[in-house]
Amino acid sequence: MSGKLKASIKGVYAATAMMLGMSLVAHTKAEIISYEKGGELIAPTQNVFQSLSELNAYISAGIDREIKIEVTQDGDVVSSYTTKRIGVNDRFEINGSSFYGLKTDLPDVPDGVYKVRISIIASDGNTVKAIDYPIQIHSVGPEISGQMRRSSGRGTMDVLTEDGYGEGDASIEVQGVTSPVGIDRAELFVVRDDGSKTVVPANYSKEADTISYSMDKLASGKMHDGAILMPEDHANYKIGFRVYDNAGNVSEITRETSVDRSVPGYSVEVFNAKTQVWESYTSHMEVYENPVRYRVVRDINDHVEFNGTNFGWTSGYSYKDESYTYRELSYSYPFAGDYATLHTKANKSSSFHPSSYPVTPHSENFKYAPKGKNARFHTANGWSQRGTPMDAGWYDQNRFYASEPIKVDKVEVTVEKRSYRQRVSISGVGSCFVEPESEMCVVESDSFEFTSGRGYSPRAINIWDAADSRIGGRYSYVLAYWDFNPPQIETHSINEENRTAYIAVYDQDRDDNWRLYMWDTINFSMKFENTTTGQVIEIEPTKINEAVVREKEVYFDYSGVPEGVYKVIFSATDTYGNESVQQVNSQIVIDDTPPSLKITSPNVLSSLDEITITTFDSVDVSPKIERIVLTGGPANEDVNLSYREEGSSYKLEYPIVFPSMEEGEEYTLNVKVSDRQNNVSEKSVAFNYQPAQVSMNDEGTFVRLPHIYNSVTRADGMNALYSEPLVLGDGSPVVGIYAVYATMRADAEVPLVINGQLVRPGETVDIADAYNFGANDGRFNFTVHPLAETAPGKSSVLLGSSAPNAPILVADIVTVPMESVTTFEVNEPRQVIDPMNLSVAPKAGSAYCDLTVSRTKALNADPFKNPLCLVEFNAPGMNVRTFDGGGKVHLNGFARGTGEHVIDYTVTLLGHNNSEHVLAQDSATVNVLSAMNALELDVTNDISEAQKHVEQVSTVLQMRRG
Repeated sequence: MSGKLKASIKGVYAATAMMLGMSLVAHTKAEIISYEKGGELIAPTQNVFQSLSELNAYISAGIDREIKIEVTQDGDVVSSYTTKRIGVNDRFEINGSSFYGLKTDLPDVPDGVYKVRISIIASDGNTVKAIDYPIQIHSVGPEISGQMRRSSGRGTMDVLTEDGYGEGDASIEVQGVTSPVGIDRAELFVVRDDGSKTVVPANYSKEADTISYSMDKLASGKMHDGAILMPEDHANYKIGFRVYDNAGNVSEITRETSVDRSVPGYSVEVFNAKTQVWESYTSHMEVYENPVRYRVVRDINDHVEFNGTNFGWTSGYSYKDESYTYRELSYSYPFAGDYATLHTKANKSSSFHPSSYPVTPHSENFKYAPKGKNARFHTANGWSQRGTPMDAGWYDQNRFYASEPIKVDKVEVTVEKRSYRQRVSISGVGSCFVEPESEMCVVESDSFEFTSGRGYSPRAINIWDAADSRIGGRYSYVLAYWDFNPPQIETHSINEENRTAYIAVYDQDRDDNWRLYMWDTINFSMKFENTTTGQVIEIEPTKINEAVVREKEVYFDYSGVPEGVYKVIFSATDTYGNESVQQVNSQIVIDDTPPSLKITSPNVLSSLDEITITTFDSVDVSPKIERIVLTGGPANEDVNLSYREEGSSYKLEYPIVFPSMEEGEEYTLNVKVSDRQNNVSEKSVAFNYQPAQVSMNDEGTFVRLPHIYNSVTRADGMNALYSEPLVLGDGSPVVGIYAVYATMRADAEVPLVINGQLVRPGETVDIADAYNFGANDGRFNFTVHPLAETAPGKSSVLLGSSAPNAPILVADIVTVPMESVTTFEVNEPRQVIDPMNLSVAPKAGSAYCDLTVSRTKALNADPFKNPLCLVEFNAPGMNVRTFDGGGKVHLNGFARGTGEHVIDYTVTLLGHNNSEHVLAQDSATVNVLSAMNALELDVTNDISEAQKHVEQVSTVLQMRRG
């Protein structure tokens, strides 16, 4: 237990463990708070793993519970084991929050689908609650059946470029990427010749099973996604995709490629019909014939065909020599829309437009080609252009975007006047003639119509000299775009908790090339129609993901839609107005009202069973308790609590809390609940905890111990920590087998050894895993003594047990030394003559016990309540006797010899079975003087004269001095 506890002026320890009524539990909330592997925390929502090897689970439950972990498959138990019983020190911390419970291993099992059943086992062996967690073990990497390819365009994977001809927003992609556990993410990596490697996120389409990355980003040589992937042009690289499934398995596909971002140069020559020589082009140079003949001249080493690399031209040529290739092109003057495109192998291109190389016709006999001025079309029927209804008739434009069937029956073409007859031909439509000096004709058709599908049909408008087809060319087009296919909403999902939605939209008409702009689905909506008011609210997407060309993943956030019951309709509309609509089958309830929350608690309680939590929500039948946190108290507690269901309310489970003995030591219980839509209610209550306590017989809480480093036991076998019987609230004694723990206040002065277990200040220690209260008359009965090499002092400890709602024992323990005072009545007695009196008295304030020389008295005294210690003397060379008197012990007698005499004595506390515990040893030295000349004697009558005969003489001596 952390935190310094305040001193109690009542002398009662301000901390206790309160075990809640486990026999009454109906449903217990026990949950996996987090998984852990390799030191990394994994969210408990994760249900797919490579393996369970080295995977740990942090499981929250109450004290005195066991946790049984079973892995089952198809109803069969694959593995099963039970943890130890949760003790007072079994706490763990996850992301800054503290919980009671255990960190436990999970058994390794083969690939497959399983359930991990977490069962909470009460002390009587009954299962309180079982919770199933579905998991899947999958150790095989994702399958990659496709090959790396360009999503569009004419280039190859051998060499890449940016802005490839006709490629639009082309990608490098791999199709056929799947995993039975789903794909988590994908990466693109590029390895350079020097071995350096760059990795960036790649796109993954779950609908198309395709991974991709923009080819422009890859090959541009510029910074994209935080990296320059192919910095050097005309260089070789290894590229690859790495794919991770939801179990963490990895597969990859690689290939060698190169990059070519450049277009080689070329020169242009024009044929001089007058001199019959090819001449280098100069601006507005004079030409003598129509059509004008151009020639594109390119270095032969700029062709991959001749340079042996992937870098350079692949487009054809008309002929070559040792140094150059030549491509001849002819265009009628004035130039119209014809051009030619030159390609590299990487699909980089350069377009040759004759209009970029203007010439000057020779004034004599130069025949000008036809030149168009305008074109418009006429429809025979009403139609729709991109969703807008259109009538039959003329339209002054040369293109249309039809979203309904259309029939074009006439096209009018206007040209510049010429002296010769002109022929107008529209590919696939028909032709007409413009007479000399006229400027218009109409092409009529019965087949220029579009009734299904989608398409793009550029109908070339060619205008020629009717007599000489060499003169003339393509003027423009009638551009027909049509799309009658609505996109498809393939799937949708709604997350009411986060108020987000998702639709997957498939548009079969999209092309991942230069025609991408022609057909697209760009308008998406999510409509909410209030079933009560009829009000319609339409929201737009927050994100559109285009992982592959024909798939769009569209995300909505509808957190701004007000409370109500709604019919929900998704729509997707393409650029032609074709709309796809999908209505959600069930109504959606938007609930902005937090669930009700009530915490019933008295201001002062003796059991957390007195706290009841109730919740209610009119929409969500089972609001979720997000957390229950207990804070405060004398130990400044901060711990998340488990809970149990009892009918329609909740009760708290098995924390350790400490009694509120002083002002400011109250607890706060904070409860947070939420409904399915994340509406939150949060309340707190404050209370003081004053649990039932058991006393130390008539000693109350006070316990005196001798400051010695072993335990003393009473003569009857009872120990220093010996309580009154523990009685439950219903009056029944505690008789079962339970764990017992001891907690010492943080301000304690002396570490103590209780029942053989060291308890230091601020610590909570299990001192007995299975203490039999029945065998101890329902009492706490434990040995205790101070830790060796410590000084005497005071320590407050608390004893608690896992017995439900059992009282606690608070003991204020004082360890007292044994010091004595030795005195002599005569400091230097004379041998034999002077009586010697020595007394030993307890030193006031520093003596554990009173003293006696009677072993019987010492044995009969309580070693803790009224301790009486035996004093034994050793006085060699002396005739002595010992006796008690005046609160002291005395030694009285005479010394036979002279000189220094040492008198040793020991102070011993007697315990069970005559066990002796020496509290003190001391000695006293006395200097005994000789008795010589100590006395003078006189006779009492005159015996200086006597008759000379045998006569009995008697006299008496009397002391004259001395």
